[in-house]
Amino acid sequence: MIGTALIVAMIVLVGSHVADGLRLRQQEIILHALPEDEARVYYELIRRRVLRQRILRAIAMLSLVAIVYAYKSRLARSGPPKIAWTTCATHLCADASSSRSSLPAAAFPTRA
Repeated sequence: MIGTALIVAMIVLVGSHVADGLRLRQQEIILHALPEDEARVYYELIRRRVLRQRILRAIAMLSLVAIVYAYKSRLARSGPPKIAWTTCATHLCADASSSRSSLPAAAFPTRA
């Protein structure tokens, strides 16, 4: 799982770098074609866009780190939750020994 997350992060970083280089080149061409006053206004617009994009990328990377951390700390230690099933007449229901609530076992399947 961690290896997969690292590969995804690397692909995102490389792809972002390539896309940023292309976008930067296009914006430089536009800036050179504009008069100086309009170029300043356009440059400020570009700066705000880049800042917003960097913030969103940082949030995405922090989210990925949080997902990996949650997986490592919860699921990797104990494994997926287990449900004990028995047959009750004509349908499946949770085993009474696996119930954690005061409801009857046949009412709702519960996790062990």
